[in-house]
Amino acid sequence: MTPAAQAFEKFLPFWRASLPPGIPPAYFDAFVVRMRPTLESIVGAWFERRQARRDQALPPESMTKASRTRRNLEAMRIVATRRPQDMSADERRAVLGYSGWGGLSIEAVMDQFPPGMVPSDFALAHEYFTPPRSRRPSRIWCVHCSPRSPATTASCEPSSPASALAA
Repeated sequence: MTPAAQAFEKFLPFWRASLPPGIPPAYFDAFVVRMRPTLESIVGAWFERRQARRDQALPPESMTKASRTRRNLEAMRIVATRRPQDMSADERRAVLGYSGWGGLSIEAVMDQFPPGMVPSDFALAHEYFTPPRSRRPSRIWCVHCSPRSPATTASCEPSSPASALAA
């Protein structure tokens, strides 16, 4: 059995269980028999893409506490000394590497903070670090928008780099 066929076999019971009431199981099964090669290739390709995303390894030291501390200090130094329009591409990338101080100790680096940029006690108590692989936006229902027509809205991780320095 090919990997695509194995992936399709994993997926098929979930698909079958979620059929709308108006579709008879016999009709669905006949469709699967007719379209199986196409369906296997579609589902197999999706599983391959998903596995490839999961297999992407981060650089060895990219998310250690020491590297996060260095990145945060560098980003703060740049923000304190440069105007956004004067930043180079490398400096902008460094600023985007800011991840907040959640989970980090700041006592050893307090003297390295630029003036006026020492994190507040409130920020330190409420920041948390989420690894980049977990920061994908999710779709949620916005129930307080309108009880008659709920809207979907994108929800972003609050500690993502773009929002971390915006406050």
